[in-house]
Amino acid sequence: RHLRSPEVVWPLFVQTCFYLAIVNFWRLHKSRRAHLMQREAFVTLVTSESYVVGAVVLADSLRGCCGDERPMVCMVTDVVSDESRRVLRGAGMRVEEVTPIASPGTSEIAAWNQSGYTKLNLWKLTQYSKLVYVDADCLVVASMNDLFERVVDFAAAPDTFPPDRFNAGVLLLRPSLAVFDDMMTKIATTPT
Repeated sequence: RHLRSPEVVWPLFVQTCFYLAIVNFWRLHKSRRAHLMQREAFVTLVTSESYVVGAVVLADSLRGCCGDERPMVCMVTDVVSDESRRVLRGAGMRVEEVTPIASPGTSEIAAWNQSGYTKLNLWKLTQYSKLVYVDADCLVVASMNDLFERVVDFAAAPDTFPPDRFNAGVLLLRPSLAVFDDMMTKIATTPT
């Protein structure tokens, strides 16, 4: 057979087109997946200088266990110094200043009094489609990437005390200003 004959050229043409279609599909899929992952983020909160080191360790453990495809965001309040913000950025975190939200009551856990309700600012991070929040005093030891695959607007683990509440140390949520506004209207009338 001659190299330019249709019996030789046609199968090579079809194979090449098929190969190029697969390569382009894979590139498009990979590009779209990367874009979606940039719309998802890991988030933590620092409301005092004492949690900066914990947030840096958290960022390192997240990167080690979950990779660096998704951004890591650190919400900070106005009491966190510029130097600490530079340290957080140096650890690869995007720093977002948020307004502190006062707790309507007091708790026997001092950290909860200054940060518990400030976590509600998570719902205002609408530049992201889904967030996994992790407290700054946590250390990640295994991948948590599968949490982003859950099709829910909110998820949290049940707390051990009291049993009708959830633990706010690790949260999965879909940001929404409507949900944030609704929660803010209920703070004064909802027990802590």
